[in-house]
Amino acid sequence: MAVNRLITCIALLIIGLATFTVQAKDLPALHKAVLQSDIDRATALLEDEKVNNPNQRDQLGSTPLHLAVRSDNIPMAKLLLEHRANANLTDGRGQTAMDMAKGWSMWWLLLRHGALPGVDTSIFLIATGLLFVLGLSVWLRKVKADAQARNLPDAYLTEDCYVDEQESEDQDGQRYHDAA
Repeated sequence: MAVNRLITCIALLIIGLATFTVQAKDLPALHKAVLQSDIDRATALLEDEKVNNPNQRDQLGSTPLHLAVRSDNIPMAKLLLEHRANANLTDGRGQTAMDMAKGWSMWWLLLRHGALPGVDTSIFLIATGLLFVLGLSVWLRKVKADAQARNLPDAYLTEDCYVDEQESEDQDGQRYHDAA
């Protein structure tokens, strides 16, 4: 029985489930403001950088930026980044803000503020780019095939497809075609 509990504890630690929880009362003030999505309070706290460091960590190693990114709070993340929050710091599980980002808007915001994509993010971005290129390639091939089908000589066999042209001469005696 004790062996099963030990194996369970080891398995939980390996897959990254934290058995340690942090009470809200134990969090720094800036972390609380971020979790409550209180931009006004966070702005006021960030004005005094000596007291409230935007890169301060909580007991789990998370910075306020990690909390904002996890909750996909773009305005809060932008505020923190404008106050020099480091987007490349890792939390207690070794993840950067970029690894936690859930969408393009957050990724783009982090990239513009100097975040380096982690391995997971890089793989996702490369895969998405490849899918986009492949999709674009398939679409372009279809457009090309449609254009070729429209330009085949057999497609222009009916008289109403032709434009009536008249041959005319200009003042110098040069011949040219006028579309009617």
